[in-house]
Amino acid sequence: ESAVADCLEDAVAGALSWQAVVALAGGRPVARAAALLPGEAGASPGEGGVGLFECLEGFPEAGVAVLGHCARWLRSKGAVSAVAPRLDALRSGLLVSGFERPHTIFTAHNPPYYLGLFTAAGFTVRTRMLGYSYSRRFIPSLPEVPAEGFRVRHPDLGRPGEELDRLEAFQAEVFGGSLGFLPRDRQGGRRLLGRLLPLMDPELAVLAEDESGAAIGFLLCLPDAWQRRRPVDRARWVTAGVAPAWRRRGVGLAMGVVLLERLLGKGYQTLDGSWVLEGNERARLLAGLLGGEPDGEYALLGKEL
Repeated sequence: ESAVADCLEDAVAGALSWQAVVALAGGRPVARAAALLPGEAGASPGEGGVGLFECLEGFPEAGVAVLGHCARWLRSKGAVSAVAPRLDALRSGLLVSGFERPHTIFTAHNPPYYLGLFTAAGFTVRTRMLGYSYSRRFIPSLPEVPAEGFRVRHPDLGRPGEELDRLEAFQAEVFGGSLGFLPRDRQGGRRLLGRLLPLMDPELAVLAEDESGAAIGFLLCLPDAWQRRRPVDRARWVTAGVAPAWRRRGVGLAMGVVLLERLLGKGYQTLDGSWVLEGNERARLLAGLLGGEPDGEYALLGKEL
């Protein structure tokens, strides 16, 4: 319900155009999907997305039909390709293995048969991401890193506009051009921040900046608000990145040290993290050194229109 409301809010603001479609069998809905075409601040010229996909088991033709409808609508609007499943910057990807894992905040947890439906509709896997879980069974001993030329701090939520400007520029530099990346204008960034603020623990967000105050690294974890247990003791690693010019200079490690201290001090028992690209050997090695255990695989699919 909140995802639909978010799409409506973005559409009213002019950030995207979309069309939702539902398939009926015997008078009841059995499949749905939405085609989304970002506005002027969209992902890239001619690229659309398909999200909000649901299909009951036993109705594969309906699932393929709604995906086909979305592709045709995007093509009619000038899109030349589609990425799926993609709803926004937080909700993307299809779970393709690790279905027994818990459903954590902002992760896909679809049934196993969904991949076959997308494939039948002409989508192919473009990018695979690996999920890792971390727990107190292995607590890494991270060395202190001298912050030479940079500093690490928590975001100042008392100055959201200034902080948001830095982070938007940073995100575009680090992730711009990658499959599924959605640049946002200032208002789009504020809407996204508004969705995150009720869920955030500021101490689980870490920002690195150079001596001029420009963001050079960012790491964000959220308490898993979908966990039934209270108090919540599971966190979700949402995003992390370091600007290209600052990589291998201790920025990521410095942010990790701060995050680890906060997670342990606040009593978190597990940390769920995903979106490590399958071919990123360095990131996979680091995840293993930090005690991460592979527990899921996600995919972004694409289709030329």
